[in-house]
Amino acid sequence: CGGCMRLQYFLLGTIAAGVFLNFPAEADIVKNWHWNDNVYEASSTNAVAKTVKDKGNGLIEFNLISRDCQWGVGGGGHADDCDKNYTVDHPGDVFRSQIRLEKKFPQDVDMEFSFRFQDISEDDGLGYKAIGITIFELYPAWIASDPLGQGPTHHIWYDPKSKNIFADSNWQIYKCGSCNNIPGYILSKMSDGWNTFVIQTNQTDKKNGYLKITHNGRVIVDLKGKTSYKAPQGYQAWWGAYVCCSFTKEGEPDHRFQFDNIINRRI
Repeated sequence: CGGCMRLQYFLLGTIAAGVFLNFPAEADIVKNWHWNDNVYEASSTNAVAKTVKDKGNGLIEFNLISRDCQWGVGGGGHADDCDKNYTVDHPGDVFRSQIRLEKKFPQDVDMEFSFRFQDISEDDGLGYKAIGITIFELYPAWIASDPLGQGPTHHIWYDPKSKNIFADSNWQIYKCGSCNNIPGYILSKMSDGWNTFVIQTNQTDKKNGYLKITHNGRVIVDLKGKTSYKAPQGYQAWWGAYVCCSFTKEGEPDHRFQFDNIINRRI
């Protein structure tokens, strides 16, 4: 239903990507995490050394551990990723294994983000209660005057059981679930082995923005118009595995994903 989809996007926005707060350090956050000649912040609801692995030659592996959430990483409007309370301020527990590029990209600039992805999990799992696992997102950088930000502007989601791929382009996810420019239907299916994604975009609050997503050579999204709220501080890119809002079912197995050929460039 349309209302359900708007609620789903709101919940995704309230927690997506997360804001890391200064709680006792049980969960793992590694600042200045160097990989492939770039500087990232790595984060996990387990240990980064166990869940984010540099495999060499530009290959990185993420292990999403679907149990034993370790407290210490807070996200969105709630105190901690592991908090199971389910209210507007505490939208359920989260599991993550991610990296965020510390470099900020300016708005109103034509950019291309590309990468290869493969699922090497031993078990496809039970299926998630909502869209699935975030594997890539764009999020305006947080600033001291607005530490929670106004939400991410773009996700790519993947459900390992169905192989479905979803995405959004949402220029005001917290305040307006219907501001998503991409209807919530299945855009593509993940193939066995390596999958190539190319995201071309101009992230802007103006009407001349656009977002084009190509999966394995086929265009699955091609939209024009506003793609972000105003963010003069720029925006950042995230890769890995992130499951929001108590979407994980009891007994969900762990998942292992690999990325390579991660490239970010002006076009």
